[in-house]
Amino acid sequence: LSVGDCENVTDAGILAIAQTCANLQVLEVRSRTSRTRLTDAAIVAVAKGCPILEALQFRCQNNFTDAGIMAVADGCPNLMDLTVLGCQSISDAGIVAVARACAHLQRLKIDGGTSLTDAAIVAVAEGCPSLARLDALRCTWLTDAAIVALGRGCPTLTEVFVGECTTLSNAAIVALAQASLTTLDARGCARLTDAAIEDLARGCPNLMQLSVATCSRLTDAAILALAHGCPNLMDLNVGKCPNLTAASIAALAETCPNLETLYIPQ
Repeated sequence: LSVGDCENVTDAGILAIAQTCANLQVLEVRSRTSRTRLTDAAIVAVAKGCPILEALQFRCQNNFTDAGIMAVADGCPNLMDLTVLGCQSISDAGIVAVARACAHLQRLKIDGGTSLTDAAIVAVAEGCPSLARLDALRCTWLTDAAIVALGRGCPTLTEVFVGECTTLSNAAIVALAQASLTTLDARGCARLTDAAIEDLARGCPNLMQLSVATCSRLTDAAILALAHGCPNLMDLNVGKCPNLTAASIAALAETCPNLETLYIPQ
């Protein structure tokens, strides 16, 4: 069920669905603005009436707080997919509750519009070993400590999106190299150096998609490491990496036959 840009939908409508659709598995509530008439009461009703809910997505819903998320954690232990974007009233407490109660969580999508800290991600790392995908674009509060915890606690992690998480350094990427990543978006993580990408290339031979655009410290050494270590690479974005030369790009062409998309420095 998707409730998108429906400003006239109230808690009463969602309550009616919760009371009559016990088999509801997916609920998406999104809005282009924060104007909505829905409150936590709607989410609490879904949590109580739809125990097999597997996916919950909130977008720009400032009326939703930790109370709704906690109710989902209590009532929907099979939750596998949680998206919380632009929900400024949701804090660590809500995500921690999900991490402790929903061990099957596989996908988590958050952004810089929430009031989260590393504590939320560390809790997910400790409680959700099946996590396969993390989307945390523009989470400038995210530090290496959270990513290191994920690298240790989530062995099935394959897709990580941490673009524009500007505090991340080599330590985060080194930790992720312990997982079997196929996709990494680290664009705008300007503290990264060749050493991080070299570790990634050694640890993730199945890497298929990588974005390190605007990571201006990278040189040919990083790209040569990818060329030698990641033969399945299909999509590479190295835009605005001014220290790269044609030599490393040529090496990619020789050793990565599946390469389909390449964004090079401008």
